[in-house]
Amino acid sequence: MLGENREEYLEAVYGILEEGSEVTPSEIGRRLGVKASSVTEMLKKLDSEGYVKWTPYGRIELTGRGFKAASKVKRKHRLLERFLYDLLKMTKGKVHEEACRMEHALSDEAAESLSRLMHDPSKCPDDGKKIPSRAEVNQASSLASLKAGDKAVVAYLEGGTEFKNRIRSVGVREGKTVEVVTREPFGGPYVVKIDGTTLSIGRGMASKVRIIEK
Repeated sequence: MLGENREEYLEAVYGILEEGSEVTPSEIGRRLGVKASSVTEMLKKLDSEGYVKWTPYGRIELTGRGFKAASKVKRKHRLLERFLYDLLKMTKGKVHEEACRMEHALSDEAAESLSRLMHDPSKCPDDGKKIPSRAEVNQASSLASLKAGDKAVVAYLEGGTEFKNRIRSVGVREGKTVEVVTREPFGGPYVVKIDGTTLSIGRGMASKVRIIEK
């Protein structure tokens, strides 16, 4: 078990990325209502445990392990919001706070039973954000899974430092919104748009760009 505190931090990082923003210690602290020193201490722990990659004054990245843990908590949270709103008839203004208290105690098995009971809802009730699917939690989608017209946010990059530096240098980086313009046939590249710039990305590279679908 990760523990409630660690889950809260990973969930905050997921939420920042989902909105297409840069993950910074100050933004994490603002969302969680904690001091900068507390954020730094937790980032050190999460880095040593393999959930994030972080260096002081440097980039904060989710790892694959961190993304799985974060998206699992976010899935539970949003399923609970739907349950509270749809079945218990609580108001939209109250479901978020209530779900925050419940999400850490909900087992994986109970979450999946809850999802089946509600016929696998896709969006939460209070702000209409996407509920991560069970498949997305178990294996994050990649840019290569998208089709023309789809949009997603870059969650993390797989591969070594050389690959990450190369793909970031053309604008594909964590927190950025990517729109697929076309998928060229016969194994050709993906043409995508980021920050108004159109880029061509090979399919091998696209498969290493893990995303949060919008």
